[in-house]
Amino acid sequence: MTLVLRRPYSLLDSMFDVVSEPGEPTRARLDVIERAERYEVQVDLTGAKKEDIRVDIHENQVRISASSVVSRDLKEGDRALRTERQSTHYGRSFELPHAVQEDAAQAAFENGVLTLTLPKREARQGRRLQVS
Repeated sequence: MTLVLRRPYSLLDSMFDVVSEPGEPTRARLDVIERAERYEVQVDLTGAKKEDIRVDIHENQVRISASSVVSRDLKEGDRALRTERQSTHYGRSFELPHAVQEDAAQAAFENGVLTLTLPKREARQGRRLQVS
């Protein structure tokens, strides 16, 4: 018996799929670029809406979460022949080498890509206490 694969690369393709357990956030893919005075972050959030994105910044820690909800409008007599799109909850957190000026940080969302501009905060100088 000879086994013939009709799509010989389909097994290889599936190895690169982002897989998560049910109820567990999908790890959002991102790029972080360090500039002289800021960090620039781009995050792929395919299918998410601006109002469903949350970005939390504390010191040098950044946490991003978003939801993408897929709704299918099937009427009586309709039949879904293939359904690959699914609702997704994205999540990602990471630390930066320097603290961020939270009040000057900016976020923009366009074409499924979240862009963060995170200005670096100057290092705080320690101070010497006078002992009395």
